[in-house]
Amino acid sequence: MKRIIGTCLALLLAAEVMAQDNVNDSTGLRAGGKIYVVIAVIAVIWAGFGVLLFSMDNRLRKIEKSTAKKIR
Repeated sequence: MKRIIGTCLALLLAAEVMAQDNVNDSTGLRAGGKIYVVIAVIAVIWAGFGVLLFSMDNRLRKIEKSTAKKIR
């Protein structure tokens, strides 16, 4: 039953996407070059997440080493 419902939803979503005809590429964010600003902001956010995860990993590694020394 879940498979049937999932298939129906996928077909409905595909029909919605295909219903969009006459899309002009030179409108909206691409026309003013603002899409590059959006991409840059997203890249900065992802880089921030990467730096955050890397620093947390280093801190956790130090804590694990210090607790392993205390246990011995």
